[in-house]
Amino acid sequence: MGLEILFDDEFRATHERTTDLMPVYYGLGSQIHQYAYFVRYDPTCKKFYEEGKDFMDKYYLTDKELQVAIKDYSLP
Repeated sequence: MGLEILFDDEFRATHERTTDLMPVYYGLGSQIHQYAYFVRYDPTCKKFYEEGKDFMDKYYLTDKELQVAIKDYSLP
């Protein structure tokens, strides 16, 4: 698995994005959403995010994607 993560971009993206959903399944979606939002929009992270925007958006769920997942997986 480690070698696939290193050498297969599609596998890595799928693995990381699926891993991002785990907290949502366990009712911790708001926490991971807050983190994703913070990293993308807080002024203290702006430089970091702009430098790695393509990387982050490819491998990790965005705050907007997490909002949809939270809505889809929330209990009635």
